[in-house]
Amino acid sequence: MNYSYLLFDFDGTLADSYGMVLEITHTLLDRHGITKVEPEHFRDRDDLPVTQKMRMLSFMMKIRPEFVALYGENLEKIHLFDGMLELLLACRKKGYRIAVLSSNAVENIRAFFERYSLPFELEIVSSNGLFGKHKTIKEFAKEHGAAVSDLLYIGDEVRDVKACNRCGADIVFVRWGLDAGANLEEFEVRYEVDTPKALAELLLGIKETAQNT
Repeated sequence: MNYSYLLFDFDGTLADSYGMVLEITHTLLDRHGITKVEPEHFRDRDDLPVTQKMRMLSFMMKIRPEFVALYGENLEKIHLFDGMLELLLACRKKGYRIAVLSSNAVENIRAFFERYSLPFELEIVSSNGLFGKHKTIKEFAKEHGAAVSDLLYIGDEVRDVKACNRCGADIVFVRWGLDAGANLEEFEVRYEVDTPKALAELLLGIKETAQNT
């Protein structure tokens, strides 16, 4: 199958930032006097009753400006996973169009990549809502005159898989991020990889095959 666009998740897929995300979330929970919620609870919200889910969403949107600010202040402590910079360069050289599609803030991701001086323009899109990544993927395809089947999403969370299943996009699930040990049997997952090297072999192999057909 030929893909024109690679859409990368940021936190946990490209950037080794989970520890920092937990630290910032703990800080904000303490700041707002929330004692009965752990940062991990934000990951498991899909199965919550609607009222609880909406309360959690409301709180997450309330603290988002503070989260974005604290994340930005700590960018120097966050780095790409080993091999991911080389992978981005190799994929671009092979002809893929590359974008980052994340629930993180565009300004944080853009500032993060400034230190790497990429020789191409990296498009950055925020799903900006934490519950609507499937909608953002569909909007991305429409805005770029592409079909959803032209896109390949690369992510590390079960909710990335759910978003892709909802919008019909193929996904590569990477097993070095947030949900590394997740059981995905109930979902449709096109590809799974364990290391950035395996991801590179997969993506560059797909492109090579597509060019030779």
